[in-house]
Amino acid sequence: YSQNNETGEWDKKNFRRRFSYDENMNDTLVLYSRIEENTNEWVDQAKVTRKYNAENKTLTQENIIFERSRTRFEETFNDDHKTIQMVNSRWNYNMSEWLHISKNRYSYNTDGTLQSDSLYIMYSISGTKMWKLVGKTEYTYDTEGKLVEDITYQQNWTDENTSDGWHFVNNKTYTYTPEGEIKEFMHYVWHPDSAQVIPHKRELTTYYTDKHTIYSFHKFDWDQDLNQWKETELKQYDNFENGFPEKCYTEIYGNTPSTSFQLFTYNYDLNKDQLILPTIGLNANETALFHHLIDKKFDYRADNETNTSTKTLESDYFYEDVETMNINDLEAGAGVRIYPNPASEYVLVRFNKKDNVLFKLYDINGKCLLTKNIKSNERINVSTLPSGFYIFSLIANGNKATGKLVKE
Repeated sequence: YSQNNETGEWDKKNFRRRFSYDENMNDTLVLYSRIEENTNEWVDQAKVTRKYNAENKTLTQENIIFERSRTRFEETFNDDHKTIQMVNSRWNYNMSEWLHISKNRYSYNTDGTLQSDSLYIMYSISGTKMWKLVGKTEYTYDTEGKLVEDITYQQNWTDENTSDGWHFVNNKTYTYTPEGEIKEFMHYVWHPDSAQVIPHKRELTTYYTDKHTIYSFHKFDWDQDLNQWKETELKQYDNFENGFPEKCYTEIYGNTPSTSFQLFTYNYDLNKDQLILPTIGLNANETALFHHLIDKKFDYRADNETNTSTKTLESDYFYEDVETMNINDLEAGAGVRIYPNPASEYVLVRFNKKDNVLFKLYDINGKCLLTKNIKSNERINVSTLPSGFYIFSLIANGNKATGKLVKE
């Protein structure tokens, strides 16, 4: 909502997002709408739709801006349910058909980590369309299975059989805290004028005393003239009155500096483990601060010179009840047992249902690490996970149960 100039109330409808889910609680639709001031009716502006396979993996995702553009991503999986190909297409309104633009092919190490990502572009050479390999990214991991570097190369094609060969484009490095959280991201690029690799971007993340909750997020660009880093953005999460962050402060530096913050209010009777949240459509601040049910969000623009702030938007969040239970209730009703817990190599889930149950595993920040349809007593490998606490959920017939898993 924005402010009603006539009444002064914050009840002027402005923007709306709506989310839809399937019976397995997969988000299938995000619909973006704006209010038409002349009619005071909602007008749909854009939408994102998803379709899933039997393993609840995304088969297709369409991104539509009405009357402007329509794109689609299609995924193909191997027997281990890992993505081996993703095709990007664009809808041609004049021809009323999908046109392939690019595709990525993925290969994996024996431990299941991503080994390489190959990029193909649809070329038109001598009137013939063909896929040509133009880029590749190779990934390196540490002994704990965490990504520490990726290097990207590219080549250009002058005709059907001739390319200029592989040459370095950029590389990215990742460092972590002792608790396994991302600490620093560095991005280096090839600078053709100086014929050397130079820094490009840097991101630095700091954490609160629990060593997992994000405190601040800094972005930097490399200033080649001054030969030093220049901070471009700061995000800081604070307001820990209830033991959880409730505010995101954002400062943008540079030629058009700005300062703003978002303040969230919560229903602390329901935590994140008891909510079904979408995997698409939430912004970064919402994702970071959705630790409990969000009631409202207030957007402010700040003036550092006068030390004042002005409210610019007010948002309400609406929810629909689903039948949810904790894991103890589910165990009593469905004969569920999860063991061993704590676990080091694997975990087994036993239940009375003959049908498959959807198993999802999250880290303590709410990032989904695994989604899998499982049968009773099916072994789930957790050996590559860092030691710590995790949240799992079991979903069957629209019911959801949650619990905690300890990885030793």
